[in-house]
Amino acid sequence: MASSHVTKLDPGSDAFKRILYSLQVALRGTNVSNVHAWFVETPSLRAKYERQTSTGGLELPSWVDVDALPAHNPVQEVCARGFRMPEDGGGLSFHSGNIDLSDVGDRTQHQFLLCRIAVGRAFALLEEGAARAVPEGYDSLYVHSADDEADAGDDEAAGASGLHRHEYVLTNPAQALPEYIVHFDFDPADAVMGPPPSATMTLDERRDHFRAKIDEVRGEVSRALSVLGPSLGSRTEEMLADLTTKYESALHASTQPEPLLEERKRSIHEGIRRITGKLEQVRSNSEAVYEEVCKRMQDALERLEALTKHKTAILLSEELELRRQLRQISSAETMVPHLQEALQPTAFVEAWEAHQAMRRELIAQMTGAGASMVGEALDAVRPDLKVVGEVEVVEGSAAGRRGDPAAAAGAGPSGSAVASRLFDGTGSATSSSGAGLAAAAAAASAAGGAPGSSQVPSAWFREEAGMPPAATPAPAPAARPDGRSEPPKSALALLDRITGPSPSRHAMEAELARARAALDLERANLASVQTRVASLPAAHRSIGEEALSQQEERVAAATAAFQEASANYTAAAGGSPGASRAFGESTWGEMSSASPPAPPMASRMAPSALDVPQRQSEPAGRGASSADAAATPATVPASASETPAGSAMAAASSRPRQTRSPAKDPREHMERVLRRNRLSAEAARRHRRIGLSESDLDGLAFSSSKLVEGKVAHDLYACLPFVRPRVDQGAGGYDYGMSLPEPVPPRAQLVFSTLDDAAPSFRSLAACLAAVEGPTLFIFSANDHLFGAYASQTWRFDGEYHGDASSFLFSITRDARVPFVGRISGPPQPSDAALRAAHDHEFQMRKERWIAGVTEARARAEASGVVFDANGSILEAPEHYPTDDLTVPPPRPRPWKRIDTQYSDEGRISFGLTDLVIEGDLARCSSEIESTFGIGLRAGSTAAKTLLAGAETFAVSNLEVWSVGNAAYDSVA
Repeated sequence: MASSHVTKLDPGSDAFKRILYSLQVALRGTNVSNVHAWFVETPSLRAKYERQTSTGGLELPSWVDVDALPAHNPVQEVCARGFRMPEDGGGLSFHSGNIDLSDVGDRTQHQFLLCRIAVGRAFALLEEGAARAVPEGYDSLYVHSADDEADAGDDEAAGASGLHRHEYVLTNPAQALPEYIVHFDFDPADAVMGPPPSATMTLDERRDHFRAKIDEVRGEVSRALSVLGPSLGSRTEEMLADLTTKYESALHASTQPEPLLEERKRSIHEGIRRITGKLEQVRSNSEAVYEEVCKRMQDALERLEALTKHKTAILLSEELELRRQLRQISSAETMVPHLQEALQPTAFVEAWEAHQAMRRELIAQMTGAGASMVGEALDAVRPDLKVVGEVEVVEGSAAGRRGDPAAAAGAGPSGSAVASRLFDGTGSATSSSGAGLAAAAAAASAAGGAPGSSQVPSAWFREEAGMPPAATPAPAPAARPDGRSEPPKSALALLDRITGPSPSRHAMEAELARARAALDLERANLASVQTRVASLPAAHRSIGEEALSQQEERVAAATAAFQEASANYTAAAGGSPGASRAFGESTWGEMSSASPPAPPMASRMAPSALDVPQRQSEPAGRGASSADAAATPATVPASASETPAGSAMAAASSRPRQTRSPAKDPREHMERVLRRNRLSAEAARRHRRIGLSESDLDGLAFSSSKLVEGKVAHDLYACLPFVRPRVDQGAGGYDYGMSLPEPVPPRAQLVFSTLDDAAPSFRSLAACLAAVEGPTLFIFSANDHLFGAYASQTWRFDGEYHGDASSFLFSITRDARVPFVGRISGPPQPSDAALRAAHDHEFQMRKERWIAGVTEARARAEASGVVFDANGSILEAPEHYPTDDLTVPPPRPRPWKRIDTQYSDEGRISFGLTDLVIEGDLARCSSEIESTFGIGLRAGSTAAKTLLAGAETFAVSNLEVWSVGNAAYDSVA
């Protein structure tokens, strides 16, 4: 086995400072403490990595959570022999950008590997569960997530808000090089999410802010000099004056735009615009081909789908890389104001120097060998598909530019026994004239099948418009070998799902979408300005009120523009009520005498059976049935974003998602937030981390429950927090040779069940809970819904809120985990003052221990021959003398905040403020999430009130309460 050498970094070294700054940017917070880093040197791994990257290509940093490493990749072996890839060939996932600590509960100690990953040219995986095979010409896979779609068109804001996180799949172990092991303390609640705190401060205000800090430093220095003597006073004043000059210079430089980055951002926007245009050409070309192919044999369309999908993936692969670069720039640049606000002057100067070094690395990365290959992708993708004679879908230059993606996707190879073939613009299967779109459109027009013609109608348009099938008879399609007939598979349905409705057909809708986007943006800006103004000191309140007035005027102008666009759209739709009907006169039903089945892609587009009650004010066509939609006048739609920077990605989904505005189809919004918060996905991550076998789980996971069993019980058990004893680091920090205790699973013991209680009541439940120490798990059954909650602390029945952030709610019916978010706090409580005092006392004790430790370490150092200057810096030290104890950073204060996840008194048990409430002998219960627990639904919405029990108020049918605070056994192997 290869050997590795681990060297601890000096906190004063440039490498350590770069790692610390990168960690602050990745965590979106400066309250990182007890940071210790080790350099991992494994010559054999580095040699393999350098051979892998010798031809150039994109390299990115990746923070890998040591606690999340699977059993076959322990950190010691990863450092010695590299990452071991799964035997199934699916590769390993690595994340670049922000560090996600959303699933660590209240744990604040963290261990991460900082790796370099050679992603090279990444191919986008557009579908969940797609085969993880890297196509020829690519080096890795980019996992296209729901977050990429949700934040399309606003990449810079997403980067500034902590959404710069990207997942890559690597299949070659030589592509990942572990470089550093980093231990640190960080509370996820301290992460910065939102606009910079000094975004509205002028340069003079920032100088005033700095001068106040300098005055505070002078006061501390004066108190120190009163003890040490006044002889160093003049020297100290000179140092402070020099620091002031350096800070002024760094502050001024940090407010100036970087020309090279600005030019790169303009280039990125231009690349996205060009990709948008090419996507529209690909879409139009595919639509024209589809209108003709629908009259011919059905099997050839499978190849058209595969080729169109591949073209789209090539373009989106480049677009996703451009967006990643844009978010990376924004994520790094927007940290500077936070650093100005949070750091002391000396620390800010060091951070600014590290930031400048990061800028140079970004510029070199984005303009050098790792730059995006937009030009090659645009040249490689051509809208050159057309129908000539027989039908088989191929690309205009299918003779091997990137292999045969269609064959890889399951389509038949070129030349297979198909009724007809699809050629390029010249009539040749291998040449490319670029005239495919025009030729296909001409062929369709000659056949009477041009878009808009009632002779060959568009089935996808009828489906999009919610129209019922027409009854016009038509010849049945060719039978399958098994004797059944089925409709043609629509390549356009794929494009509709990926790129959204065609702007060429919906010009008014696109204009309305732009107006809606502008209005939503101005409203969001208004909310941000209102929040900032409320927090301004009285001296600056007039400036804030002026900014607020200006923003209100912008909102009024955007509202007027939206109303005008809405009126134009309604007039256009209502002026020709038969237009849409004439365009979609035929459907799949015309091609078969049997009842028309849905197109293959349509089944994936249909909303799931979530029983979210429809609001009465919801427009028909968005929440109503297709028949109702067909009979209802045109209403205002919510289409994809049309902003220059976001239209291509906004086209990447057919869901109506313009912004994060609440004006969305509630079913679609519910589906999206549920995908992000799946209980089963969280359980899968924890299963990999825990490493327990199915036989272990059978005995641990609620074995006597009458409400949950099998995989459901296993998943729910895996989501419970396991016990990891906190390690006292001491003043010297971590010892790399130290192994942290293994997590211990809890023992699940049934303590209350309505199925076993002859007369269950609130009183009997409360008496049971009062006798249980530690965490408890509730499993409810009501209205045919199965849901529950995990309470991390003992129930006190004292009429006060308490708890911690590891508590959560869950829905087994919805497959959802609802974590703590703490949007609203409960009222002040008598115990608040004592809790705040205890919090402050704990910090003071930590500070005193730190002072004592540093003083003792300095005394030992001086006795060993270490020489310090007047400022405490080391001038001379014996060779190999350990200096770790002399460089331990001081503890940083954290604001006290009460966590209101639990409440109980003689008549009420509540999870959060309103999220899940038990009252009245279990017959008067209620639920409305998004106050203390949440997944991103609109507060007060029907979805928030019905997520758990299917109704806002409910009576409990069955209830089980489990004690989960004791260890199942002493340790886990």
